Formats: sequence, C-alpha cells, structure tokens
Amino acid sequence: MASRCANQLARRWSCDGVTLIEILVALFLITVSGFAAIVVQRTGVRENQRTYSREVAAALARQLLETVDGLTYTDACLTATGGATTYVNPCVALSPANPLNAQGQTIVSGGYTRDWSIVDTGGGTKATANRKTIRVRLRWTDRDAEQLIITSIKGW
Repeated sequence: MASRCANQLARRWSCDGVTLIEILVALFLITVSGFAAIVVQRTGVRENQRTYSREVAAALARQLLETVDGLTYTDACLTATGGATTYVNPCVALSPANPLNAQGQTIVSGGYTRDWSIVDTGGGTKATANRKTIRVRLRWTDRDAEQLIITSIKGW
C-alpha cells in the first residue's frame, strides 16, 4: 500500500488525508452559507406576510367600492367629507366599524382601519358635471405603519 502511494506523487493528498486547516475552512464555509440561507428564508417569510397584508387591504378597499357602485349618486352615504385629505369612517350601512379583520368583520383591536374621503368634483361642463371622487384608505401595521389608497369616480 505504501508503494502505491509513493507512485502517486501528483495525488499526494489522497494518501496523506485531509489536514485540520482544510476541515476548519470547510466548516467555516458551510456555516456561512447556512446563515445566509437562514437570512434569505426569514426575509422571504417577512415579504410574503407584507404582500398578504397589501392584498387583504386592496380586497377590503375594492369591497367597499363595489358596494358604493350599487348606490345612487344622491345616496346620503355619499355626502362629501370636506376635502380630498379629510378621511372619515364610511356610513355604517356600508361598512362595519373599525378595526376590521381580513374578512371585513369588526374585531377588538389590530387589523385594518378603513376610511374614505368623498369630494364633489363636478365641473362646469356636461362631461365633468355630477362626479364624486371617492378615495378609500386602508391602514394597518406589519412592522411599519402601512397604508393603501384606491381612488374611484362615481358618476351621475
């Protein structure tokens, strides 16, 4: 066996074994790549949760706008709120009280807050007369305070 190893000078390492330094370097590389995989996994989970929260917020906003679509232009629930940046809770006939869960039901705390602003944007021409701009705003907290605003126009 010793003579076979002596004839293989080009592959000396196969007969001598692996040194302690090589093992330590290999363990270090495996550890670093393992930690990198953990960081990537945690980031992916966090971003998936944020995406889910945004999707729920968009669905809750669309739900309210679809309800508004069935109302007449002169409905009392569509009274102007006082400006584009003045947000109030929608009338109780259209939306349960805040805060809301992902299904749009009232909960005790946390969840989503849904409010809206309605502005009469009718103008002087027939093409722009009798319009209301409705902005539905959803607010929630994941890691940071987040909000989503969807705008729609209700015509006569």
